[in-house]
Amino acid sequence: PASLIFTGSGHIYKLDSGKVVYVISQRARHIKIIMGNDTTRNRPILNTRDESLMHADSGLSRFHLISRDAARCEFQSWLVDGVTHLILRLGEEGWKLPKNLFLKNPILAMHKINFFTDNFNYKISLRGRLMNIINYNFLFLGAAKQLKGLSLEEKKVLGSWEWVLKALRSGNAEKLVGYLDWVTKLFLLKKMMKKYNFGFSDNRSWRISQGYHAINPKFSWYKRLEEAKYIHHLVSQKSIKKAVV
Repeated sequence: PASLIFTGSGHIYKLDSGKVVYVISQRARHIKIIMGNDTTRNRPILNTRDESLMHADSGLSRFHLISRDAARCEFQSWLVDGVTHLILRLGEEGWKLPKNLFLKNPILAMHKINFFTDNFNYKISLRGRLMNIINYNFLFLGAAKQLKGLSLEEKKVLGSWEWVLKALRSGNAEKLVGYLDWVTKLFLLKKMMKKYNFGFSDNRSWRISQGYHAINPKFSWYKRLEEAKYIHHLVSQKSIKKAVV
C-alpha cells in the first residue's frame, strides 16, 4: 500500500457525495483484503488462486500482486519491478521490518493514500505510531541500500527510487511528468482543463483519462504526449525494432 505513490496510473473518481476527484490509482479502491483467491468481488493485494503457473511438485506459484495499475510509462514499469525485486530480496535475505512499524490497517491505508495527489505530508497509521508516507518508503529504501552484492541495475533502481521519493516530498511532482503515469495524466488534465475551462466532473475529463491508455495511437493521449517529447523512454525505438528481429 505504501508504494501506491509511484505505482498508480491516475483515475477520475466520483465520491458517494457526488463530488468528482482525481486519485492516484484505479485499482486501489477495489482492493478489499490482503490475501485471497477471489479476484472479482473481494479483490486482494496478493492473489493466491490456483493457476497454470503453479509448480505442481512444490506447490509454489508466481508472486501475484493484483493491487497495482497497468502502466504506460516505461520508467514506472521498470521502477515498480525493480523495487518489488529489492523488497523480495530483503525478505529472502532475512531483513525484517520491526512489528511496531507494520501498517495498522493496510487496506484502509491504501484507500486513504489514494486521495493524496498533492500533499505527501500525509501520516499513515502504524502499530506503534504515525509516520509520514514518504519517510515510511525511505525505511525500505534504506534497508535495500544495505543489501550485499548489489548489481549495477539494482543500484540504478535504488537511485531512481530515491529521486522519485525526493521529488514527491519536495511538492514538485511535475518533475515526474513522463516518468510516472498518475503524475503525467494529472499534468495533461490540468493543461486541458485550463485551456478549455472545465473541471473533473466534466465528461471531457473522463474521456481524456480513459484516452490516455488507448492502445490505438490515433486515440491515445499518451501518444500525443510522447510526440510532444514529454515521455521519458528507457529503450529507443531503434533498439526495440532490432530486438523484434
